[in-house]
Amino acid sequence: MRRQLHGPILLLVSAVLTACGSESGVAPLEEEKTFPPKLEILAENVVFTWIGQEDSIAVLATDLGGNPVEQPALHWVSRDSTVVTVHGGRVKAVKPGETTLVANWHNTMDSVSATVDPKPYSIALSSDHLVFAALGDTVTVHSTVEDQGGHAIKSAVVSWETEDTTVVEVIAPGVFVARGSGATKVSARFEDLVSTISASVTPEPAAIVLRTDPLQFTALGSVRTIHVDVVDKNSNAIPN
Repeated sequence: MRRQLHGPILLLVSAVLTACGSESGVAPLEEEKTFPPKLEILAENVVFTWIGQEDSIAVLATDLGGNPVEQPALHWVSRDSTVVTVHGGRVKAVKPGETTLVANWHNTMDSVSATVDPKPYSIALSSDHLVFAALGDTVTVHSTVEDQGGHAIKSAVVSWETEDTTVVEVIAPGVFVARGSGATKVSARFEDLVSTISASVTPEPAAIVLRTDPLQFTALGSVRTIHVDVVDKNSNAIPN
C-alpha cells in the first residue's frame, strides 16, 4: 500500500513547485546589450569657405533602448583626403572640391557630403604706395584675391582704376603710367572687395635744356633772352 501512495504525492509536489515558479513573475536574466543600433550625423552638408578652415561634426549615437551615448569612439574616413581631412571628428579643408565623410561605430555607419568652396575675403597688393620719378614711368602692381585663410583664389581677376587719370593712368591690368605731377589713389576691385593704395608723381630733375636759337648780337649792349627747361630722365619738362 505504501508504494501506491508515493506516486501521487510526488506528482502533487512537482505540480505545486511548477505553479509557484510560474506565479512568482521572475523572468530569466538577460545579458545587457550596449551595441548601438543607430548612428546619425546631425549635419546635412559640411561647407568650408576658406582653405585651412576647421570644424567639428556633431553625431547622435543611441543604444538599443534609444538612449544617447555620449562621446562614442567613432572611426572617421574621408573619401578624398586631398580635399578634406578628418581626425577624431575634426575636419579641415585642404583644397577646393567635394568629398564624402563617413563615420563608423561598431559597424553602424552614416555619411555626410563635404564641400570646399573658398569665398573671396580680401585683396592683397604687392605694394602699398606707388612712386613715379618721371613722367611716362610705369609701375606694375600684382594683386591676389584671398580667402579668409590668406590662400589665393586663382580664378578671381580684379579690375583696376585711379581717382585722377591726369596724374596716373591704368594702361594694362596692374600696370600704371605717370601722366602728370601730383598725388592720387589706385584701387583694385573684385565683386564687393576693394583694396586701395596711394600714388605720387614727383618728377626729379635730370638735365637742363636750352630752348633758344644761336645767340646773335648786332650791337654792344644788345640783350637776348635764353629759355631753359629742366627735364626729367624721360626728357619731359618739369613745370616750375
